[in-house]
Amino acid sequence: MIFWKKWKNITEQEKAAIKVLLQIKRLVLKKIPKENIISIYCGGSFPRREMTSKSDVDIWVIVTDTATLKIFPKLWKLTKKKYELPSGISGYALWELKTGKHSKQITKKRTGPRRFVKYMPNYHLIYGKKLKQKDFKTRTDLEDLLIMLKTFKTMFLPWYKKKELDFQALLKQTFWLADLEFKIRGMHPPHSWKGLTKISPKDHIVHTAMKLRNSRPKDKRTQNAFILKLKKYLAALKKEFGK
Repeated sequence: MIFWKKWKNITEQEKAAIKVLLQIKRLVLKKIPKENIISIYCGGSFPRREMTSKSDVDIWVIVTDTATLKIFPKLWKLTKKKYELPSGISGYALWELKTGKHSKQITKKRTGPRRFVKYMPNYHLIYGKKLKQKDFKTRTDLEDLLIMLKTFKTMFLPWYKKKELDFQALLKQTFWLADLEFKIRGMHPPHSWKGLTKISPKDHIVHTAMKLRNSRPKDKRTQNAFILKLKKYLAALKKEFGK
């Protein structure tokens, strides 16, 4: 069953997201030979029913080989600012998921293959074959947390400083970091940012992140205050879990 079929009280934004998702699915099936498509998944805030006014519709296309990835830049051009809601198309070749490595066919920043595999059970299949997580490379939660701490230091924060990563994207990464922390602590977090706030201590950074995600502040003073809190959070995790 398509995931939204069991929803009640569907909002106008969700109706628009369903329409966009189906439009992009048709485009993908038109532009990529069907024999080269293994699966199409939908994830992100839309299927979690946590969309904000600026949320997009996230779609991942899994293809048979790295050569097919050459089609993706064309898809990005075809979908840019075309639909009622913004969309985010990404994807992987089967080789990437099996090796955990990025193909050089795409230079655009993408979620790492192993991270995609880690959260794949939470995504919704909308076309093709349902993939099994056990068939691909994964890491332990602790390994992922340590890698993510390094990524914040070497990539996310520098990118934010150079305006290559916006503030809202940094908030999203903070949620995923907290998700890993809670998993390591045995808290069994739900695949939901609202769910993370329900199981976390009142002084945890996810509460601030959720507040700022909803209010979308533009002033640098508020953003800088969060960055300072984030750096303290990163340092605390490094001290507790680092090797």
